[in-house]
Amino acid sequence: MALTTAALLMTVLTVVFNTAMDRHLQHQADDELRNRAAAVATTVDTSGPRVRVLETVNDSLLDANVWIYTGTRLRRNHCPPRPTVR
Repeated sequence: MALTTAALLMTVLTVVFNTAMDRHLQHQADDELRNRAAAVATTVDTSGPRVRVLETVNDSLLDANVWIYTGTRLRRNHCPPRPTVR
């Protein structure tokens, strides 16, 4: 009986811990994406009739995995190239 209770308690604690960690990590990932999107948005000028992407020095971190669209047209795609397999 004690062994069954201990196993049940461990299962419940594991599920609660995993659920809490999942929520925490999802919140962190969402915050990171929001911060990154805000940083990239500072390099896009939409004040005129056309969308302009401002090039800054050492912006390779901002450019990684970023897509900028004008309407439905892809304006800028900064995905890293896939390595070639030989």
